[in-house]
Amino acid sequence: MDTPEGSELLTEGKATVIHKKGEVFYNPLQQFNRDMSIMTIKHFISTLKTEKSVSKKPHNARGIDILEALSATGLRSIRYFKEIEGINSIIVNDMDPDAVAAIRRNLEFNQVPLDQCIPNQADAKVLMYQHAFQDEKRFDVIDLDPYGSATIFLDAAIQAADNGGLLCITCTDSAVLCGGHKDQLWSQYQSASMKGRHQHEFALRVILKELNGHAARYKRSIEPLVSLYVDFYFRIFVRVYDSGLEAKKAFSKVGMAYQCTACMSYWTSPFGRVESRGEGKTESFKLETSMPVDSKCPHCASKVKVGGPIWLGPLHSHSYLDTVLQHLKTEESKSLYVTHKRMLGLLSVCREELNDVPLFYCLSGLCNVVKLPQPSLLGFRSAVVTAGYQISGSHCMAGGFKTNAPNSVLWDIIRSWHLQQNPVKDISSFENTPAGRILSVAPRIQADFKKRKDAESLARELPRYIKNPGQGPLPRAKGTKRSQEDGEENKKKKQKKGEEMDED
Repeated sequence: MDTPEGSELLTEGKATVIHKKGEVFYNPLQQFNRDMSIMTIKHFISTLKTEKSVSKKPHNARGIDILEALSATGLRSIRYFKEIEGINSIIVNDMDPDAVAAIRRNLEFNQVPLDQCIPNQADAKVLMYQHAFQDEKRFDVIDLDPYGSATIFLDAAIQAADNGGLLCITCTDSAVLCGGHKDQLWSQYQSASMKGRHQHEFALRVILKELNGHAARYKRSIEPLVSLYVDFYFRIFVRVYDSGLEAKKAFSKVGMAYQCTACMSYWTSPFGRVESRGEGKTESFKLETSMPVDSKCPHCASKVKVGGPIWLGPLHSHSYLDTVLQHLKTEESKSLYVTHKRMLGLLSVCREELNDVPLFYCLSGLCNVVKLPQPSLLGFRSAVVTAGYQISGSHCMAGGFKTNAPNSVLWDIIRSWHLQQNPVKDISSFENTPAGRILSVAPRIQADFKKRKDAESLARELPRYIKNPGQGPLPRAKGTKRSQEDGEENKKKKQKKGEEMDED
């Protein structure tokens, strides 16, 4: 097939597509996203072979059924079909007719059979609802990679996924999820923002909270395999299970977050808890009856703001991470993924993250509060470990750390660091400020900043925080139906505004 005039050939993995700039949306910066998806679906297929099948679908010898709900060029589905063994069919869907034409052209160009990779034009929500109510028609894998928020697709996706199925979800509306537009965050995700250094993990937990809520409505539950913030977007892989009991427990996995407006100390509180009444007895469900903090911060006496609700459960599955990291350390994997180095480094940090600790702190942020020079990160981590607590990094930020040490211990370590300065910083000029109130209290522990081997990251020699050299989110393709509708709407608004000015 000849390349049409004005188009270019784009090669990624084993796929080559014909792409006309502006016709259909394509972002080369999300190759990491696609590489991660291929590896995760491979792991999913391998897992299905070893675990007891819970699916009600009739077994298909050719493999799993995938829906790429918002395909654009078809590149992702072509890569899935060519690079993953064990696929029966992929519905390659888009609502825009130009995109569907591009999908068909690219499938034919790559000599992919159209009875297995099926180009389809439909509203993604309608398509998923059509497959939701018959077990044999549900999808094993649903991939949602929309332009912007995925929230409007989550209810349909939760229902259309098979029991034990895999959801692969991207959200690129980071400005909304990180609290830049509080009204939109509430209208789209029913959550209130709590901006801070941990805002990207907060955003991940907002998305998971939404998934958890949709699943519970249909007596289903979710298990996150890995939840990532990368460059400018969020990518989450979760499995969906039928379970009335786990649906009842859903309220214990979400809750509210509280944060001091000055010193950034934070607290979290689940809506309830599940209590066991003994072996063989029914579990009881209890609502939380106390607040973790008053309206004033106990450390600096500043106001405390509230955010959420958010997901308070694990972000990642250790069994998933152990398996894929073992795979990424093989020589074969280096040739399978262009972004191999980044995958290995980032997932190694995820494996070390304290999985039962929601949100994280930033050492430079804590030191800025009290106007102190920053100790070495390893020295600080060593002080936390010596004090008897756990500490880890965060994949969301290079200087971030997660710990099970309470806020009071962290501030005692900072106070000890203050007293070990030579000379000790004079706090008389800001004694009635949050910094002065914190530093004026004598530390209850004597922190030891001597560096310890067991406080180091095991992944320290890997490139853990690789930044994408390109730009961030790209504008919507001009040729799509949605962009044309947006353009017409903006044109009408300008015209109407001009008419109103003329009348004035």
